[in-house]
Amino acid sequence: MQKRDTLVCYVPVFPQNSETFILNKCIGLDKRGWNIHIICDVHNKKAWEYLNQQDNAGLLPTRVFQNFPHKPAWKAALYFLPVLIGLFIKRPVVFTRYIIRGHKSFGWNIFKKVYLDARIILLAPDVIHYEFGGLAREKIYLARLLQCKAVVSFRGSDINISGVEKSEYYKEVFQTSHAMHFLGTSLYQQALKRGMTQSKKYVLIPPAIDCDFFSPSSTSDYLPGLRPLRLLSISRLHWVKGLEYSIQAIWILCQRNIQVTYDIIGDGTYFEVLAYCIHQYGLNNIITLSGYHSPNEAKKKLQSADIFLHPSVSEGFCNSVIESQAMQTPVICSDAGGLSENVIHNHTGIIVPRRDPSAIADAVMMFSKQPSFINQMGKRGRERIVSQFFIKDQISKFEELYKSL
Repeated sequence: MQKRDTLVCYVPVFPQNSETFILNKCIGLDKRGWNIHIICDVHNKKAWEYLNQQDNAGLLPTRVFQNFPHKPAWKAALYFLPVLIGLFIKRPVVFTRYIIRGHKSFGWNIFKKVYLDARIILLAPDVIHYEFGGLAREKIYLARLLQCKAVVSFRGSDINISGVEKSEYYKEVFQTSHAMHFLGTSLYQQALKRGMTQSKKYVLIPPAIDCDFFSPSSTSDYLPGLRPLRLLSISRLHWVKGLEYSIQAIWILCQRNIQVTYDIIGDGTYFEVLAYCIHQYGLNNIITLSGYHSPNEAKKKLQSADIFLHPSVSEGFCNSVIESQAMQTPVICSDAGGLSENVIHNHTGIIVPRRDPSAIADAVMMFSKQPSFINQMGKRGRERIVSQFFIKDQISKFEELYKSL
């Protein structure tokens, strides 16, 4: 593949507040001259400003295409015929090939699919990069019908949780794709367990961040007895993040007379569960559910935090843990998934067994008793992130992947 060829990144929502890693990658590829386009079900236009990327994005927002609506039914019916006519006029060869090949697999349902796939048919991509495995499972047939190359990313829950009870859940994805992308070794090993062959082309490219943006302006000034230890989590509010275990750890610390405050930044479906858990333990004056924060706001919270908590029960790699280390904030995290590749135990943070509030509390106590460890581990964490997780290096690795197809 060459830069002038058409590269399509396929995502459910773009840009997504919790998926800035995809946005940063697309902006970087665009700036390097790649003919990149984004297909999504929802174009979240307000997020460009909220994520402070409207000035940095260049022409990329003009190359984001939202799929035609399929709900309500009357709107889809209204668009259907004009969309098909437009496809035939603008892309007659691609459209005809799609219909003929698709009819063999899907019968007359292909006309429903051609409407849903119209945006990507119009682009006639040379490569489709499915940014999530679950999306690839639904749309991998596009690579076959459009005769293009397919790259599939697995980022965490898609390979660790989705469809684990079905032995052939990703069979077609593994067989049809031309290359697989994993954030780390743990996800690659999980894909092998779920049926991917060892001969399959793959790359390990971890998440990356803008280390110039996530750069600390000061170090922790914590001293026992002068103020509470400031703990922070930045996460989707979802059961998979295990935040109830960090809440239980705070209760244990209070029983041990360790003064702490704990701020949980993020939104999601688990808000009420966590709010009730905080209330049940009587921690409303110590733990705050602060909701979603913009990158600038989150950076300020990271700057003032002493320790970052991430007690996930399942994890791909986790960008917020990378960002925390870049801000010289040491991490206490579980041993779930790729976190042991993200954090070096007793060097840039502390890794504890998942679902173990007592171990989290013990790790916090260690920092409380030895506050010099906060800045020592924080400094080592920053050095490692800058050397291994810089966004510029990540984009170069993706360029190498696309050129190899």
